[in-house]
This record gives sequence, C-alpha cells and structure tokens, in this order.
Amino acid sequence: MGSLAAGRAVAASSRQGQTAALRLQQPADVHILTGRSFANMLQTVFLLSGFMSVIAQTVLLREMLVVFQGNELSVGIMLSQWLLGVAAGSYLAGAGMDRKGFPLFQGLTASFVLTGGLLMAGLVFIRHFRFLVHVFPGEGLSLFHVLWGSVAVFLPLSIVIGAQFVFGVRWAEQKQHAYPASAIYLWEATGYLLGGMIHTFLLLTHVAAFSIGGALFSLGVACLAVLVRSRRAKGIAWAGVLMSVLATVCCAPWAEEWSAARLYAPNTLLAVQNSPHGQHAVAEKDQSQIFLIDGNPVLTFPHPDQTRIEENVHLPLLFHPRPREALLLGSAGLYLPAMLAHPLAQLDYAEADPYFIRFMQKYAPAQYAACLHDPRLTIHYQDGRAFLDKTSRTYDVILLGFHLPATLADNRFFTVEFFRSVRRTLKSGGIVVLTLPGSLVYLNRELAEINRILLATLQSVFPAVQIVPGEENLLIAFNTSRQPETPEAVKKRFYSSALECGFLSEKYLDYRLDPGKYAWLQEQLGPAAAAKKENRDFIPRCLTASLLYWQEMFAPGVNKVYVQSMRFSWLLWLLLLLWLLRGRVGAYGTMFASGGAGMGLHMLSLWSLQLRSGALYLWIGMLNAVFMAGIAAGAFYFRRLAQGGNQVRRLRWLEFLFVGWIVIGWVLFIPGLPWQACFAVSAGSGFFVGLEFPTLAAFLTSEHQAPESRIAGPLYAADVLGGWLAALLLGALWIPTWGFSHTLLLLLGVKGATAWWWMRKASPHGSG
Repeated sequence: MGSLAAGRAVAASSRQGQTAALRLQQPADVHILTGRSFANMLQTVFLLSGFMSVIAQTVLLREMLVVFQGNELSVGIMLSQWLLGVAAGSYLAGAGMDRKGFPLFQGLTASFVLTGGLLMAGLVFIRHFRFLVHVFPGEGLSLFHVLWGSVAVFLPLSIVIGAQFVFGVRWAEQKQHAYPASAIYLWEATGYLLGGMIHTFLLLTHVAAFSIGGALFSLGVACLAVLVRSRRAKGIAWAGVLMSVLATVCCAPWAEEWSAARLYAPNTLLAVQNSPHGQHAVAEKDQSQIFLIDGNPVLTFPHPDQTRIEENVHLPLLFHPRPREALLLGSAGLYLPAMLAHPLAQLDYAEADPYFIRFMQKYAPAQYAACLHDPRLTIHYQDGRAFLDKTSRTYDVILLGFHLPATLADNRFFTVEFFRSVRRTLKSGGIVVLTLPGSLVYLNRELAEINRILLATLQSVFPAVQIVPGEENLLIAFNTSRQPETPEAVKKRFYSSALECGFLSEKYLDYRLDPGKYAWLQEQLGPAAAAKKENRDFIPRCLTASLLYWQEMFAPGVNKVYVQSMRFSWLLWLLLLLWLLRGRVGAYGTMFASGGAGMGLHMLSLWSLQLRSGALYLWIGMLNAVFMAGIAAGAFYFRRLAQGGNQVRRLRWLEFLFVGWIVIGWVLFIPGLPWQACFAVSAGSGFFVGLEFPTLAAFLTSEHQAPESRIAGPLYAADVLGGWLAALLLGALWIPTWGFSHTLLLLLGVKGATAWWWMRKASPHGSG
C-alpha cells in the first residue's frame, strides 16, 4: 500500500494549500513550469510513484509468503510493518522540511531511485533469510521470524514511500498547485491501481522478481531525468537509464538464479517457476529430487515416502468393500500412482494450478509422469471446493491429501461446510479419508486439540466416523450408519487385493488396527470431544490449533506469548466498554477507530478471499490496490463536500454510514456469496477512511483556528496507529481466535462508539 495511510497525513492541506507554503522559495534545480505543463508533470511523476510502490510491495510480499511458507497470518504482520514505515517516513520528511536549507528536490528525486534499489536489496535479503537464521527449506519459522524479517525487508522501502508523498505535496505547494495533497493522492492511487492490475495479469507469471526490480530502478532514474533542470544533468540521467536497462537485461537473470539458489540452499536448485497460485521449485539433495510448493516439500524422487503413501492410501481404501470411483483432493499428486494401483474404474484429481502439473511433467521421473496419462485419470484444473460444489458425479472414496490445516487455504478443506459438500458427493456407503498428525506415545495439548476439533467436525456431518491411531491418525467418515470396520474384514480385503506393498503386511495391520491403541486414543481425546467445537469456514478453530502446534514445535517460547495473548484477548471488549462509558471519544479517537476499522475490514477481505477461492497469492496485490483506490476516491469526493455546511452534522452522517458499511460487509462475508464481493468490501472500506480524514481535519481546523498542516500530524498519527494495530492484531490474533463474526462485532462496536459520541455532540464547535 504505497501510501496506504501516508496520503491521509497531508490530505487535509488540500483546503489551505495556498497559504504560507506558497511563499517558500522554489528550488533552483526544478523545472520552472506553471499551469498545465506542471500539472502534466505532476500527474506523470506520481502516477509512476503509485505504480512503482504497489509493484515493489507486492513482489516482496509474495517472496515473503514463499519464505514463510504461505501462511496468511503473516500477511497482517507484514502489512503492519509497511504501515509503520510509511508513518515513519512521512513524519521524518515533514520534520526535516521545516529545517532551513532542506534539499527537498534532491530528496524527492532520490526517493524514486531508491524504490527500485531497495526492492532489489529486499529480494536479496529475504532469499538469504533462511540461510541467515540457519533454517533449512521445509523447516518451520516462528511468528517472531516473520516479524523481524518483514521489518528488515519492508521498513526501509516503506519509509522512502512515505517520505516521497510528503515531498511531493510540498513541491506542489511551492508551485501554487490547487489542492496539492488531493491531486498527488489521486494520481498516486491511480498508479497504484494500474500497477496492481499489470502485476496481477501480466508480470506475475512472465517476469522474474529481479527483472521487475531492475525495471523499477530504471523507471526511478527516468523520473530523475524528467525532473532535473539542466541539460547536463538530463544527459547524465538518461545515460543512467540506458545503463540500468542494460544492466537489468544482462545481470537480472544471473541475480535471479543466484539468489533463488540461496533460498533453497543447501539443496541444489534445478528449476523454479512462479504461477498465479504459488512458487514451484525442484531441488536436488543426496541424489534425490525434491519438489516444493511455496517452500514446502511435497514430493521426493526416485524414493518417495513409501511408508506414508501405503498408510495414507492403501490402508484407508481397504475400508471400502469395492471402490470403483474415487476423487483425490490435495497431496500435489503424491498419491496418484498408489490410487491407480487399485482396480478403480475412474479417478478424478482436482488441481487448481495447471502450472504445477506441467512443471511435474517436465521435471518428474518418467514413471511418475506416465501415471498422469493413465486413461482412468481425469485432471480437473479447478479448486477442489469449487469442483465439489459444481460436479454432478458421485464417488465411492474421496481422499484428502492435506496433512495439517496450518494455512487458511488448507483449513477450508477441514470445515463443516466443506464436509457437507463432500457428503452430497458420496455414494451410499461411500467414505471420505483424511490424515492428521498423531502419536502412539504422547499427545501434547495442541496435537490433541487438532484431533478433537476434526473428530467433532466430522461427527457433526457424518453418521459414522472411525479413527485409526498412528504416527498419522487416519480419520474415516462413512456416508451411512454402520459399525466400525473390524481388523479381520480389512485384512481379508488386503489378501484379495494383490497390492504390491513394501511396508503394509498382515502383522502391520494387526499392529495398526489394535483395539487397545484406539482405546488409548479415545482416552486422550475423551471428555473434550464432547464439547463439539466444530471447525467452520468463518470460525477456523482447527487453523488456530494447528498454528499453536506449529509454533510449539519450532518456537515454544513465542508460542507461550501467543497463547497468553489469545487467552486474554477478551480484555479488548472491556477496553471498548470503558471507552464507551468515558464518553470522550473526540476527533482523534474517531480517526483512530476509522483507521482501525478500515484496515480491519480489509484484513477480513484478505482472509475471506483466501477462504472462498484459495487464490490469495494471485489476488493480494490487486486487493491492496482496490483498497487504496477506495481511499483515493474518498479523498477526491471530499473536495465536493469541502465548501460550507455544518461539519458536526456531516461527521454524524459519515459515522453512521461507516457503521452501516460494516453491517453491509458482514452480509457480504456470508458464505455463498461470490469471492469477488471481497473487492467491494475493501474498496468501500477505503472510501470511508479516505473521506473521513479530511473531514475531521476540516472540523479541527475550524474549531481550533489552526492551520491544517499543524492539525494533520497528530490526526495522521491516530489514523496510522489504528491501521497498524488492526493489521497486526487482526491477522495474527483476533480472526483466528474469535472468527469473523466476533471480529466484525468488535469493529462494529468501535465505530458505534464514535457514532454515538458524535450523535451526542450538541454544538458544531464543541470539544473535539
């Protein structure tokens, strides 16, 4: 979000931008342009500013999602650091410009060059991050790593972006441009939207990250060439553009290959590609090829994990008397050969990412690639949930290849809503199979909670559920009421199947299906299983439990802090109540609430988009751009309301409209509505925040009879603090802990408090 909040810091100056600032001395090295020629230059420069900032942000955000293994909770942490940097850059720039002799023009031009340079520096750092913290590919990273890693990557760049906006506003004021902040904000937001579209639909799958960084650096130098005054400086700048373009063409492929190799070290990287859904890589280690998606190992050749395959495919299929038609969801195709070893008449495999299948066909061993051409196999290039909702086919067996719902994209395949779709698609007597981490020795609190929640979720949908304990617990749900399968029946089917197994045997079946193990597991899960804490789309309890389990494995100290934060999150309701009772919200409290509510709705949109489509990796840049466009539209619309009128009355209506928008957002998040509704929620939320900031600034200016430039600073601080807090806490704590409805209720309560305060305000010149 190039100037996600920074623009609001100075948007208020649009009403009095022609005051004392117009008397400031014009920089000697700036074009002496007036009227239309200056307006055209301003539009071009800040169109490029928004274009560059959104692409730089999106590229780094996607790279961090790969390093941090695609966890949506990290998105809130990352965006909060971006906001923090924008705030710091705007504050530092504003403070510096008050000093005599401040090099305004030099700072402005340098900011464009630094954008591309800091993007490439951030790419180098994040791709070396695992090497720096001594964590191998596939090994988990804690939320603490996400926090300080995103600070190191995002903070320098976002500081420059925040300063760039303030430099531009002051420059426009010196040129006597009408409504300087609004004009720059509008064109920067337009560039932001344009950049989001171009990156999403063009650059994402066709241009490598370092090539994008080199192109942005060249654009930054081109801005310098346009802005400088002297012919000599122009010549040097255009020569710099040519040199940076040549350097990008010659060196970017090498830099891409070198840094990508460091990302997957100590493995030897063989190939890597980006798709709309994630990053695919194949690396070599100890004469084995490892295929990874978003940094997670999914396949190993020529020796895959045969034990896991036989336990998770051959064993559960023996629980159906005669499976003929089967559906596989997930597993990245790992289970395809094993499923085709059974006498199936039809096997459907839903895979949302055709890029990965082509990647597998190109780099996987021939014997594996051959199974993709088996006449019994049909690959549906569609999201698994969308396929289940639309298909008219029914199946004997549906097998889920997801191991742990540690991301929202995976959790959506472990919910009540999903299993209801599964049951509609099963034939009478059909089964659905999934696996969860387990143990035959000890279940810690987090691991037991995962199994409890999923067992309760399945039992709420299916008439019979059987669990087979092991290092990975098998959960088998039946579409009809029946007694659990006996070990004798399973062994009988195994004898008649003629499966060629290297691990599965009669003795192993006796060991795995031992009733004593089942009794022990029931004792471990026992009383809590009766609580019926189902996992739902908008109350992702299993996601929360999986994250705690993940953190406990890789960062137990951080996990203790996280658990305590979740446990005492109810204190936020108490703080809200105290705020209501205090009855002294004021303009700054209103801006804090609006910044938090706007960012909160945007974070909920990010989560809802992933929940419904599983394609956050593709759409995150576009969704951020839409939010920014909404803010710009609000700031632009304010110009039509700025003259005259009762400010308090206007703020009352605006507050109640904001509350109404949260209610509308609540309706738009209801399951069943198309995922495109998430874009409408983000755009509308941005619109209300962008409209409220200049309105509150105008109210405070009138009340205190002070220049808007003096009001904008503390008001902006309240705005950014609200957005920063919402981005940090909603993404990492509130949504996974409370779910969507309770989080929306909190946002509704916060904005309801501010609306209530403005409703009670009797005088347009009362205390703010």
